Amino acid sequence: RKLTEGGDIESDASQILNANLGYRFDNGVSLGLEVINVLDDSDDDITYYYASRTASERTAGIDPIDDFHSHPMEPRTLRASLSFEF
Repeated sequence: RKLTEGGDIESDASQILNANLGYRFDNGVSLGLEVINVLDDSDDDITYYYASRTASERTAGIDPIDDFHSHPMEPRTLRASLSFEF
């Protein structure tokens, strides 16, 4: 994925596998199970590229530096749901 308008900075591709399973009973009750990050990968979920600096660098008058910032994938997570239609 291109991270700058000029396209000269790119991030690596990442993939995640999620799964959903559900069942609806005749009485209106539904049960569901969701697994997020089935393979428990530890890659970056998304990466950004922008100028930043710490508070102490700002206080010291140091200019921001362009760098990569990323958000890691969530670890394997299970979610269960119960709903009722009326």
